[in-house]
Amino acid sequence: MSITQVIDAQLEAYNARDIEALLRTYHPDCVIEDAAGNVQQTNREEIRARYTKTFEVSPELHAKILTRIVNGPYVIDHEEVNGHSGRTDLLYAVPVYRVEDGLITHVRFIG
Repeated sequence: MSITQVIDAQLEAYNARDIEALLRTYHPDCVIEDAAGNVQQTNREEIRARYTKTFEVSPELHAKILTRIVNGPYVIDHEEVNGHSGRTDLLYAVPVYRVEDGLITHVRFIG
């Protein structure tokens, strides 16, 4: 599976609010950080807790990729997100994913 296929599978699971499929795209010790580099989650169980809560309060959640850059093991997406936590306005996110051996090992969310 190519690195973009891994990220596409992650996005498909996110949009379907399928927590098990989402978690299969992450390395067991994946680290997720905010834009400043503050660690938010450090493993699949913490990622499970984060997204389970998000999915529960976001029944209309949907993200789409506006732009994508691939450089080595990194995928940088510019995403438009609607329905997050019941919001009616659009959000924009820029996740920077590192993919190694077919799994997401690190994510930094910018914005």
